[in-house]
Amino acid sequence: MKLTKQQLKKIIQEELKEANGAFDKLRGGDAKKQGIAQTKQVSHGSGINDAERGIIQKLQAQLADAAQKGNITSGKVFQLANLLSQELQKINPDAPQEEQQ
Repeated sequence: MKLTKQQLKKIIQEELKEANGAFDKLRGGDAKKQGIAQTKQVSHGSGINDAERGIIQKLQAQLADAAQKGNITSGKVFQLANLLSQELQKINPDAPQEEQQ
């Protein structure tokens, strides 16, 4: 079976995405837009209680701080982030799996 360059690229991209787990790249401007939307979602009577808001805020701050100090796309932090993502997907399997480039 012969593979075209395009087919090979697609296979490689799929393998890299699988290796990277549930996380896609996100540019700074897109991160800012999503951050604003998430803040609105968390703060406006969405069924999220104060304790949950605290957890969300603390994890977000810790991840941002760790990313500034080192690479969180590998190692134990990345593995644990993947595990957390998988568990959260089990809670809400209908949540969209957004793709960012």
